[in-house]
Amino acid sequence: SMIAYFGTISVGNAFGDPKVTQYMSKSGSAKPVDMVVVPDGFLADQREQFESYAASAIDLLFTVEPYKSFKDLFNVYFLWEASKEQGGSITDGEGNIITRRDTAFGTSWGEEKYSDMDADRDKLFSFVTAHCPDIVRGDLTIDEVPVVIIVNDERRGGRAYSYSSGRTF
Repeated sequence: SMIAYFGTISVGNAFGDPKVTQYMSKSGSAKPVDMVVVPDGFLADQREQFESYAASAIDLLFTVEPYKSFKDLFNVYFLWEASKEQGGSITDGEGNIITRRDTAFGTSWGEEKYSDMDADRDKLFSFVTAHCPDIVRGDLTIDEVPVVIIVNDERRGGRAYSYSSGRTF
């Protein structure tokens, strides 16, 4: 017998979409639980930085329950989209933008008050619908795929939005 090495296969390109990197793949026959991570405020040459941050965040998430116990059921995709400017827009803490950044998904929040964190939901959900492999194939809908946004900004914080349909980011 003979063992041959044919190189490394990039799973991200297996979907035919250069914007997709599959970070985790479910095992077994159960219907997958997809999760996507998208960047905002990352410039065209910062994809590697985004994917490093995304991997760290996802790795940490799957160390806690219930994610830890159900890790084998998840597909996690990183969907790449560059922004024209770095960071997120700054608001006055009441949702009014005082410094606008030209980013892919229009994330914004205040310098001291994070309760008004938001994004352009139409752009975000349209992008995910067009690039998440399991949505594109018709296996899942946008209402079944949680979306995580990582913003390239020195401000840190987080907020979750959920709809009665199941849609969340």
